[in-house]
Amino acid sequence: MKKHILFALVIILLTITIISNVYAEDDIIRLNLSRLTISDKIYLKLNNDYLLTYGESNILLKSGSDISIRLLDKKIYLYTNSVHVDLGYNAKLQSIDSNSGFYINNSKNIYNGDLYIEIVENKLFPILYIEIEEYLKGVVPYEMSDSFPIEALKAQAIAARTYAVKHLKFQKNYDLVDTTNDQVYKGFNPKNINALRAIEETKGICGFDGNSLATCYYSGSNGGQTELPENRWETALNIYKMTDDVYDYNNPKSMVKRFAIKKINPSLKKSAHNLLANAVIEYAQLSGFDTDYDNIRIDKINSLSLSSPLYSPPSKVMGKININLNFSGKKEIQYIGEATPSPIPTPTPFIYTFIKPDYTPKPYKNLSEFIHYPHAVDIELNVFNEAKNAFGLSLRGGGKEIINVIDSNDAYIIESR
Repeated sequence: MKKHILFALVIILLTITIISNVYAEDDIIRLNLSRLTISDKIYLKLNNDYLLTYGESNILLKSGSDISIRLLDKKIYLYTNSVHVDLGYNAKLQSIDSNSGFYINNSKNIYNGDLYIEIVENKLFPILYIEIEEYLKGVVPYEMSDSFPIEALKAQAIAARTYAVKHLKFQKNYDLVDTTNDQVYKGFNPKNINALRAIEETKGICGFDGNSLATCYYSGSNGGQTELPENRWETALNIYKMTDDVYDYNNPKSMVKRFAIKKINPSLKKSAHNLLANAVIEYAQLSGFDTDYDNIRIDKINSLSLSSPLYSPPSKVMGKININLNFSGKKEIQYIGEATPSPIPTPTPFIYTFIKPDYTPKPYKNLSEFIHYPHAVDIELNVFNEAKNAFGLSLRGGGKEIINVIDSNDAYIIESR
């Protein structure tokens, strides 16, 4: 989740309490390192001494060692200092010191903890065993920028900690993945001093919903208003409130897309033109206009507004765009009278060509110039997803964006946030 605002954390609405009785300080997260897209090779540089355990054997690997682990013939092999070892079908690198770590696949950050490797579906499957507070050091500065205010980072740390503790499943061979499917984890970097401070100053603190760990949703940008979980996932959580967020709305880095429609003779891209032309097609038919979209012209936009909120007040997610407009169309001209015989065509030499037409030509129509429809008409467009797609207003994630309309001097500007 790319963060673009200073807080965007509804965690501040939760009852916060210390949960020393919920998890122990040395509780371990089993993290599936799927973000690294490892298949048959892993490169490690040890930052501390590690004990390699495989089968009934152990090897001490010294700090600074460069190690290559490979999958060959459905077995795992370790290579270091011109020595290779058959590890069998699984192995574990266990730290000697409490703060041991390693660099993996030329990472710039340290991965603290132990590393378990097995074979799953003919691929190396690495799982990092890491203490919860150490895990947060690789999450908080990547789910939120280290440059953010300390109180925002504290809120992020509480949300991330709560999520991690809530997902200690112990029902499969890992608890979390290191991607946005759970929370982004990219290892420890001591330069992230603000995030590290936030983690330390909130140590052991999680969000609660009554006596249970809360579900702490957070987002990078909310479009100017926080959302309720039931509007997104149909699961109501009473700890959340919908509230306006002027900080996100005024933040120049927040996600936004805009589409401008001029009030007089709007020049529209094809998808937008076709959407409006389709909306007036019934009026065109009543006037005898040709119904080909190319033969319908939007002349004037008199008004443009939003209506039909999708959710209960005070939601700003609107479902309809209402437009009052004037348009013109062309009529087919029918000739009356005796037909003029066509001249006998002069035969031309046959020339074979390999060029194949990539379109089917439209049948010829004898059409008039554009004729104004005599009245302004009201049309209604569905924001989701007809208008959103036609106007190019879709943001990352494909959810229900907040649409705003700005009335400028010569155009209506539709914003998506």
